[in-house]
Formats: sequence, structure tokens, C-alpha cells
Amino acid sequence: MLAGVPAEQAAGLGPSVETVRRWLACYKAIREEAAATMRSLLARLGHFPPLGRSSLPDLIHEIPLAIPGVAYSCLFGLANILLGQAERPVWI
Repeated sequence: MLAGVPAEQAAGLGPSVETVRRWLACYKAIREEAAATMRSLLARLGHFPPLGRSSLPDLIHEIPLAIPGVAYSCLFGLANILLGQAERPVWI
């Protein structure tokens, strides 16, 4: 939906359209705080993403570059672990 796909299409055969809209609203409400926290975490690790790459998805994709060799099965799960360690009430 962030890329302009209608909620009905984004829901597909999964959750209801109302659920997808609710998830998007929650994401939009926390994405700036989560991005700021992620930028801070990356800076503490000595990793500064290139200028212009500061959206939350961009920052999440920088995690493996900041922590080489880190094992993870889901990049968003890894981001949530890091956000939790930052003791911020943000969960993506």
C-alpha cells in the first residue's frame, strides 16, 4: 500500500482489507520514530548510511552492513530486536 497498491489488492487472500488498512495506519504512525531510533542505533555501531537513504526500510537494510556476520531469518524481526534493545516503545 505504501507503493500505491489498493488495500483490496494488498490484502489478497490473506487478512481482511480493514486489517491491512489498520496495519498501514499503525506503521505510518510509528515509522518516523522507528527510523530515528534505527539511525541512532546504526550511528552507535559506527555505521552511517549514505545521504538520501534514511527511510525506515532503507535503514533496516543497513543492519547487516553495520553488524557483519549477524544471523537472522527475517530482517524486520532483527530490526525489532534492535529497537527493543534501544528501550524505545517502537515495534514494526
